[in-house]
Amino acid sequence: MSAIMYADAPPMKAFGANVPPALERVVRRCLEKERDKRVQAAYDLAFELSEIVASPSTQAPAAVPWRLRILWLLAGALVGAAVTLLLLAFV
Repeated sequence: MSAIMYADAPPMKAFGANVPPALERVVRRCLEKERDKRVQAAYDLAFELSEIVASPSTQAPAAVPWRLRILWLLAGALVGAAVTLLLLAFV
């Protein structure tokens, strides 16, 4: 719980993922410790993600192994849990 509140998350590249810098920036904003720096609304997040998808520089990987997909699913669940805990801590 202490790490969620005070420690910064490791970069996504540490997990061996080839993540576009724009996506990493959005994830960092979601995990921001200071309330005013975090994404304030779901539609803001949806807008930023749609901009990343529409960007011509964003390329999807050709074939992602199933183990990597499971890792990403677990990482997403952990990020979701961390964001939820942070929101509950400040409410």
